[in-house]
Amino acid sequence: MKILQIIDALDYGDGVSNSVINTHKLLNEIGFENYIYSKWANHKVSKYRHDINKIKVDKNSIVFYHFSGYSHTMESVLSIKANVVLIYHNVTPPDFFKSNNVDFYNYSIKGLNQLKTNIKNFKYFAADSEFNKRDLLSYGAKDIEILPIALDLDSKRSNLKAFNLHNDKIILAVGRIAPNKKYEDILDIYEEYFSYYNSNSTLICVGNTEYNTKYLNEIKMKAKDYNCMQNVIFTDKISNDDLYSHYCSSDIFLCMSEHEGFCLPLIEAMYFDIPVMAYNSCAVPYTMGRTGIIVNKKDPQILAGIIDLVLNDYKLRDRIVYAQRENVKLYLNDSLKSKLKTLIEKWSD
Repeated sequence: MKILQIIDALDYGDGVSNSVINTHKLLNEIGFENYIYSKWANHKVSKYRHDINKIKVDKNSIVFYHFSGYSHTMESVLSIKANVVLIYHNVTPPDFFKSNNVDFYNYSIKGLNQLKTNIKNFKYFAADSEFNKRDLLSYGAKDIEILPIALDLDSKRSNLKAFNLHNDKIILAVGRIAPNKKYEDILDIYEEYFSYYNSNSTLICVGNTEYNTKYLNEIKMKAKDYNCMQNVIFTDKISNDDLYSHYCSSDIFLCMSEHEGFCLPLIEAMYFDIPVMAYNSCAVPYTMGRTGIIVNKKDPQILAGIIDLVLNDYKLRDRIVYAQRENVKLYLNDSLKSKLKTLIEKWSD
């Protein structure tokens, strides 16, 4: 039996692409012959994939088709005569882009319409979170399995060094600079923390700015008079090693996103023993496993005070980190291998 994974574009530093690559490695370890096929690939990860036009499928193959937006490979996938599993990573709702990126707005609409139109053509489904499962159910899918994102956490701590920013406390936010991530709310909270608790601190915002410069300019303009902006760093897209070094350097992780299909930085932060504070939205509470600090209201004054409390009450911090460690165990390699074996047996019928 062969396992084939199909994704439109295998990118470097992208959450879904990383999951595809890590799933490939796990399948190798289990002993399955498996391949990745894509239409495009970043040169940094091209060694992992083959061109979709050269795909070879036999009737005993199982195909993992990763869907996270409008797909240029849908037609090819629908023509495959084998068991195909649509693995759903969610599509960001178009309304988040309506006022600042017409291309993303139209692309999201096309993706959702494509999914709704073609969902009847698939027999097997998987979602990487309970939230995404509920999304698929609303579109008419049935018998949906949960297959968490493959993170390859076990190899992330080797040969890493923390950055020395010479500041007392480091607050970290990770995720592409996009409207659904609500970086404006993060800046509001940090302004309160910087102004009333600790001006010798830094906010690091790690995320790709390439696709939504208008949104980035909007939030910078909104916060141009904030005292904290001198200590805010937008890194743009960085290497995985630099990302993990930022995790090693940071004291608390902040997420105010209002749409997440999974939100893997939450698990990465937990893996590096960083207390996580996140807004209670979409997949966030499922991914966090009710650990960390989940907030229901974005009150900058209150949240800044909670940040200060966590950063200075070491017993409280340790209790948060201990609970997070238990949640992370669900995403380690042994757990994911077991899940993959069980699902592959089911999908091979």
